[in-house]
Amino acid sequence: MEPKTLKPKKTEEIMATQTPSFPLLTLKNTTLFPLTVLPLRVLRASTMQAVEQALLTDGVMLALSENANINGSEPLLRRYAKVGTLAKVERISGDSKEGYQLLVRGLSRVSVENVEAQNGYYISGGSALIDQDDLDVETRDSLLRALKQITQSLLVLLPGNSDEIAEKVDSIHDLHLLVQICLAHMDLDFETRETFLTLNSLKQKTLNLMQHLEGKKAQLMVQHEVNGKLNERLGKQQREAILREQMRTIQEELGDPRSSQKKDYRKLILEAGMPEDVNKIAIEEFERMEAMGPQAPEASVIRNYLDLLVTLPWRDESGHNAESIDLEKAKAILKKDHEGLDDVKKKIIQSLAIAKLKKSTRGQIFLLVGPPGVGKTSLGQSIARAMNRKFTRVSLGGVRDEADIRGHRRTYIGAMPGRVIQAIKRVGSKEAVILLDEIDKVGRGSHGDPTAALLELLDPEQNSTFTDHYLDVPFDLSKIVFIATANTLETIPS
Repeated sequence: MEPKTLKPKKTEEIMATQTPSFPLLTLKNTTLFPLTVLPLRVLRASTMQAVEQALLTDGVMLALSENANINGSEPLLRRYAKVGTLAKVERISGDSKEGYQLLVRGLSRVSVENVEAQNGYYISGGSALIDQDDLDVETRDSLLRALKQITQSLLVLLPGNSDEIAEKVDSIHDLHLLVQICLAHMDLDFETRETFLTLNSLKQKTLNLMQHLEGKKAQLMVQHEVNGKLNERLGKQQREAILREQMRTIQEELGDPRSSQKKDYRKLILEAGMPEDVNKIAIEEFERMEAMGPQAPEASVIRNYLDLLVTLPWRDESGHNAESIDLEKAKAILKKDHEGLDDVKKKIIQSLAIAKLKKSTRGQIFLLVGPPGVGKTSLGQSIARAMNRKFTRVSLGGVRDEADIRGHRRTYIGAMPGRVIQAIKRVGSKEAVILLDEIDKVGRGSHGDPTAALLELLDPEQNSTFTDHYLDVPFDLSKIVFIATANTLETIPS
């Protein structure tokens, strides 16, 4: 169909010459207001047939919005809004195969009384609704100025080019027309538009519209303020990134050793003595860090992870095997450091003798029980000296979270390795003596059971491949000598 412009006709003439029912122009999620124009694309077969039927006369239709969540079994009248708009098709293009492009003008509001099917399309009719001009001249002029002011201030905040609408608003001197234009062009939700279409009072319609526009204006002002702060922050971050890149370039030009920090990681990884599978993961993480910019947030996370990997003692140490334990020296150290405690010292010497005989300290765990102040911690230090090993202490008092033992996953902000891995990093030896202090104070909490992690930690069949959540690779704890302390046996978790 060639583009066609229809000659307009006055509403009074239409109502006087047409039947009470008009071809139905179904609207979906949009509203046509009187005195406004609306471009539409029509694809539904029944609506296209209704358009064709309207064009046989004067192109007059009843524009009616379809209710949301309609049910096909409901009566036709309940599927549509109760108030529609008498509409005039002013321009049409397209065809029945591809659909019609319409430009329709709203004429007047209609209270819908019937919707019927007729020869493949729908017709609808009702009675005209009259707008009540319930304002005196002074009040009308005052509301006109106020509505213009609110609208103009809102248009400044709206995205896109709204100059054309602003000029149109400024040229309007009729309050009723201004209200219709604002309803048609302002960003109001569908339900609000439909509610406004049902109002008869010009005063109520104007005041309600001003209230909605004031709310929209306040919302946009907050949004603009937030966007302004965000842009300022992003601008600051971009400036910092540029400055960091310039500083890095200057450092490289000057030969600053700090500028080659990332390059050193490959060397540190190769020299750390990690197992082959761990070494492969470390190289992959290093290459991933190299691929991203130094300002990337994840780069610092990977850097901290690599720092831990290259710092941990992966190699076996010489001189710390069980055969090298000097029992006489051990007796002398225990006797010098502690007066009395003969039964305890005898038991310790027996355990050391068994380890020397077996040529292994694998699975060797000491449990020292006694009230505070009797020397459990100092006795642990003496055992470490007797075995010629480094000593460190891990406090377990009040631990309720499994992550304290097993570490946090690196996906969490502020993630850290567990206390045992931290202790091994601190002491710098995978064959140290680690004192697990106050093991009887460990309890189950809302974030898992730390005793389950302790069981894996102390089990000689499992701790050779202990996996900390942060480390995320197996670490051999089987050569660690664990000493647990408690104040009483009764409260040690089973």
